[in-house]
Amino acid sequence: MKRILYLFLVISLIILGCAGMSIKGNTDHVVKQLEGKVVIAKEVWEKESGKMVRKGCQLYVMNADGSDYHPVPNGFFQSIKNPRWSPDGKKIVFHVYSYEKGGVNNQIYIINEDGSGLKEICKGGGSPSFFPNGKMIAFRKENEIYTIKIDGADFKQLTNGAGKENERGIYLSKDKHDVSPDGKKILFRGCKKHIETSKWEPGNIFIMNVDGTALKQIIFDDVVEVDYDSTPRWLLDGNQIVFIGREKVSPKGINQIDGIYVINSNGTNLRKIAEQRGLGGYKEVCWSSDGKKIMYTYYYSTDWPVMLWANRTELHVINADGTNNRLIRKIVDPKVDWCQTEATFDWWTPKKE
Repeated sequence: MKRILYLFLVISLIILGCAGMSIKGNTDHVVKQLEGKVVIAKEVWEKESGKMVRKGCQLYVMNADGSDYHPVPNGFFQSIKNPRWSPDGKKIVFHVYSYEKGGVNNQIYIINEDGSGLKEICKGGGSPSFFPNGKMIAFRKENEIYTIKIDGADFKQLTNGAGKENERGIYLSKDKHDVSPDGKKILFRGCKKHIETSKWEPGNIFIMNVDGTALKQIIFDDVVEVDYDSTPRWLLDGNQIVFIGREKVSPKGINQIDGIYVINSNGTNLRKIAEQRGLGGYKEVCWSSDGKKIMYTYYYSTDWPVMLWANRTELHVINADGTNNRLIRKIVDPKVDWCQTEATFDWWTPKKE
């Protein structure tokens, strides 16, 4: 029995060491001279009577190089996800949700960067994404995609497919999405559900016109499985897409292989620019406006196998060709945060003329 335990600990240390090798040495300094700013939504925990107590979620803003990190006034709610900058970088739209006896209550709010102008846009929605004019957003509600103006007017449903069988005998579930830079198309992660077996397939990436027509699948799950909890994002010129995925042949759990992928918007030239093997992985990803850099969150555990969930989240930046991976800031650190926290973010950079 002692030999078995000893062997288990040795294997655990080897796996944990391998998990950290993919980024160790490339992230030992803070990035300087990065343009733009970052908004982050993360949990807030405080110690009460010797125990850590979850207080809620807070919006934070910082410069893209990690400096001037501070909370957004009036940006505190029970739970927050998916903050997005307006195209001019002055406003933030975000998803607020709370758990009650009747289920989950979802709302979409908008706020100025300085904390003024807080306003609820609509109820029942999530995963907001700005149109390029900054006056309207797309959002998800009950597995469909809708649009609404930021003043709450002109509520419209774009898609109507989650409850209907299409010609291939599948349901299509619309999830995390992004509006194209020209405002004419919507990119989203979707899952197909077979009618006969009720089995959901792994996530794929689809593109459609904003009126819900011309649906096209550009990522197929026999190549790579698109991460369920991250949002694929357009490059500002509309020609490329970045997303987080997992190799189809990759094992699950501690030996899985997560990757940051780039693909042309017409579905060609799929390539992997970074990967993480072992415990941990990538969470969110975002382009710079010039397409030269990609920012992402990386999560991992420092105490596996004692700690079975991630207890650290870091914000990194990498060149679009996969070179020069650098640490920007530790967003979730067990030294200052409770370990069961996650964070979502968005990066705004000035548009290059």
